[in-house]
Parts: sequence; C-alpha cells; structure tokens
Amino acid sequence: MSTETLHLYDTYRKSLLLGGDNITTVTLKLALLNTSYAPNQETDEFWDDIYTNEVTGTGYIAGGKLCNQVTVTLVNGLITVDANDPFVWLPEVGGFTDAQTAVLYVDTGVLATSRLIGYSTAFDTPQGNPVNGYSISFNAAGIFTIPR
Repeated sequence: MSTETLHLYDTYRKSLLLGGDNITTVTLKLALLNTSYAPNQETDEFWDDIYTNEVTGTGYIAGGKLCNQVTVTLVNGLITVDANDPFVWLPEVGGFTDAQTAVLYVDTGVLATSRLIGYSTAFDTPQGNPVNGYSISFNAAGIFTIPR
C-alpha cells in the first residue's frame, strides 16, 4: 500500500486564486499513469495534457477511480482537503502494468477542461500486476493543505 500526499500543479494553485471550482461539488478522480509520464508541475494543466500516459489493461477503468465525500476544513488557520480512501485496483490475469504516478483531477467529461489538481509518484518502482493489487490511501493529514 502506498500513502500519498500530493504535489499540487502550479496551474491548479493559480486557478484557486482566480475563483476555481468548488472542490466539494465537482467530480474528482484518481488515475494511475505509467512510467512514460514525467510530471511537469509548472505546465501540466488539463487531463488532455497527460491522459495518453494512463495505464491500460484488465482491471483498470480508464479515467481512474472516483473520490467520494470530499471535505474542506479550516482549523487554526490550516485549510485541509480530504476524501474517502483507500483506492484499490484488484489484480486480474493480464492486468495492467507500469503504474508509477497517481494523479488527482477534476473530471468534467471533457479532456481539455478536466483540470489537474496534483500528483504523487505513488510507487518507488513501477508496479506490474501485483498479487495483492494496488492500494493507495491519501495521507492521514489530508490530500493537501493550504497554510495560513
């Protein structure tokens, strides 16, 4: 199992200041990308910038897994965004391989408007079709925080 804290894309942080989406009401997904994806924290902005690097194969649904019950809390000046986890992809014969990066994004249903939020190199080494499947949990402190 991998426990994740995301690196926010710069374009997402900028969108927050420009009146970005209400993260509690949009469709959030967590997707797995293969070893071909090299995150560019400064310029990657929408799902259409990176989706061609998504893993494929039996047991993986294109677009990733839905993030449920997203919350935003403010405690002592610290804003924390969190959601339910873990995310599990069960192993299957002929399953997917080379998963290395997990990406959280807003799924609008349109590649060019589905904003990237953050990424994590979810696994130290590329994952094949592990016997116990893939399991990713967000950090217990939340998906990401914004300090005072």
